[in-house]
Amino acid sequence: PPERPGTSGGGGGGLRAFSITLGQGAETLRQELRRVDGKQYPAYRDLCGEWNLGPFSLFIDRVQADPFAPPSSIRVRVPMENAKLPPDLFSNRVRNVALADFLHRRFHKLVTA
Repeated sequence: PPERPGTSGGGGGGLRAFSITLGQGAETLRQELRRVDGKQYPAYRDLCGEWNLGPFSLFIDRVQADPFAPPSSIRVRVPMENAKLPPDLFSNRVRNVALADFLHRRFHKLVTA
């Protein structure tokens, strides 16, 4: 069968390696991360908000207030025209949940590597 966009050939599936061009917001975020690096936890609250990174947006909803506080909370939003996911991957509730689970696990793996 033909390979679907966003999958790799061979067993196990997964996402193909890809390259994207990030918007100016990425450089601003990078500078902010460098600025707060090594500072006290409250300084990281400056990172909260939406960061437009070009093909997607990063939302930093909550930043951990201290080492014992609940962990930070972030989201990523990718417009459908940028995601280019085949509609059959989310054509019903079961597929939608499975796709969301896969994307969440893949994103987690990428950001914790």
